[in-house]
Amino acid sequence: MNATYSHPTARIVFGLLTLVAAIAESAEPIMGRPAEAIISARVDARSDESTAFSVPAMWEYSAPLISPEPRDTERSHAQKDPTVVFYQGRWHVFMTVKLQGKSVIEHCSFATWEAADRSPRTILRISDSDYYCAPQVFYFQPHQKWYLIYQVGVPGAKKMWVAYSTTADIADPGSWTQARPILDGGATDPRREGGLDYWIICDDQRAYLFLTSLNGKMWRLSTRLEEFPQGFGNCELALDARIFEASHTYRLKGRDKYLTIIEENGRRYYKAYLADRLDGPWTPVADTAERPFAGWHNIRPAAGVAPWTDNVSHGELIRAGCDQTMTVDPDNLQFLFQGMWDKEKAGNAYGQFSWRIGLLTPVSAAVSRDDGGAAQPNVDVQDFTRTDPKQLGIESVAPAKDSETGFVVAGTNSTELVKRLTAINGRAIAELEHDMRPGSNSEVGSDKGFLGGDESLIAVLVEDNRYVVDEHRLTHQQLARHLRVLCAIGIEHNGREFLYHGSRYKVTVRHSRGYQLSPFRDGTKASSDAVIENLSNGKRLETSLLVPLMIERYGFYEGRGTPYRVEPARILEVLDFLTKPAPSTRDD
Repeated sequence: MNATYSHPTARIVFGLLTLVAAIAESAEPIMGRPAEAIISARVDARSDESTAFSVPAMWEYSAPLISPEPRDTERSHAQKDPTVVFYQGRWHVFMTVKLQGKSVIEHCSFATWEAADRSPRTILRISDSDYYCAPQVFYFQPHQKWYLIYQVGVPGAKKMWVAYSTTADIADPGSWTQARPILDGGATDPRREGGLDYWIICDDQRAYLFLTSLNGKMWRLSTRLEEFPQGFGNCELALDARIFEASHTYRLKGRDKYLTIIEENGRRYYKAYLADRLDGPWTPVADTAERPFAGWHNIRPAAGVAPWTDNVSHGELIRAGCDQTMTVDPDNLQFLFQGMWDKEKAGNAYGQFSWRIGLLTPVSAAVSRDDGGAAQPNVDVQDFTRTDPKQLGIESVAPAKDSETGFVVAGTNSTELVKRLTAINGRAIAELEHDMRPGSNSEVGSDKGFLGGDESLIAVLVEDNRYVVDEHRLTHQQLARHLRVLCAIGIEHNGREFLYHGSRYKVTVRHSRGYQLSPFRDGTKASSDAVIENLSNGKRLETSLLVPLMIERYGFYEGRGTPYRVEPARILEVLDFLTKPAPSTRDD
């Protein structure tokens, strides 16, 4: 074992993703409601100037709402970059579609989201280029016209056009004017970098153009309202951070603030920043994968929806209106986005990704206690009882039976079978015990060991199997799953109180630079440990994050000859809901 590694601490590497989840008492989902009612509720929502903006702790996503339309010609393999407004009883969505050798803009319109995927599609014939896409639509009140802002690739040009088209009738997709440049990439173009994903937002005096340049920079230009769509200049760096593309900026209704959301690369997710004015500095409010505005850590499928995405990519917040102020209601956020499984990207170029468009709706609120200990509504304490472990990145290990010994890895084994074992996971018991002894020089060894100096691995496994399986009629997998869930929550809520199966918990996670390999040589490892406290009954335990993995696979809680053993009896004290008589609490 590398001398810099130590067994008790563990940086988690078994795929734990974090999540903050609870169920909103008052949230009204957009799906299934008439579009008129949705907009009315959003526009008339109560505003409070003193209320701070809060990033949704958890979003639920719909099934894919807009997929490529089946057709014989100009077939699309991806629907991307949606921009959306609600006007005169109908939703209007403009989006990028990926055709053979082309990226162009397509429009569809519908009265309810349930009808979105059945709605007729129209490709906008607004440019001769093979690349015009990433649209933004809004109604510019001073001109009494609809504007479509987008990017156009021009052969030989170093910078793409910042292009626009206009119409007086958004319901007629054939009425848009041909592409014209706001900025043409020529010698007088004020942009310091060409950038992409162009975005316009206006205050009462100026129009601002924001763009990103794929190198951690968001740029800002502006012009006076009376000069729009021309006159953009004063190109300056608005934000320098770990950001990628698709910055979208909004005015927060009733907050006297502006919100920018920006996509990060890799498995895509959105970050969020706030500013007091459009020409001012931006302050991060959700800017990591663990604490995103919207990403795989804080999304889950809505009830009845089959999981279909772990990417939250180029999308747009549903607005409270249609005009150039780009106003959203922070109390009624919803996010139209493009998604897909990250695993489906493997081996494909970006232009081949099969994006679909779905809708995110926040889930909020939770419970805390009053002075008497009763549960009361409160936004400060979340309840994770019904959290799907898969949404935390936790996949249960599939049981696998050894044909020679009969031992089921990640399954239930009789105590008599465990007594007779001569090997586990293809390794002789003597080899395992050698690697588990304190100070073993094996690459999977530990200074303090997994067993005492002369302790028997079989004796330890037999005693713990008898206690958990025979005496308490539980499984090692039940205990391991709940420990893994609590540790995953602790990664995000480090030291903060939360609810789980009727009890209040606090989990503190400590990380180290090295990691400890499993002595079973099964590919698992960890480099963090956690203190799990059941605040309702005062019981606590400390565990390496490697231990739940060994419990799940082998029923191994470590030996009594090591200080890092986790007693099954202590686990049941901390997970007291497992031994309560009510069947509903025996959630495995």
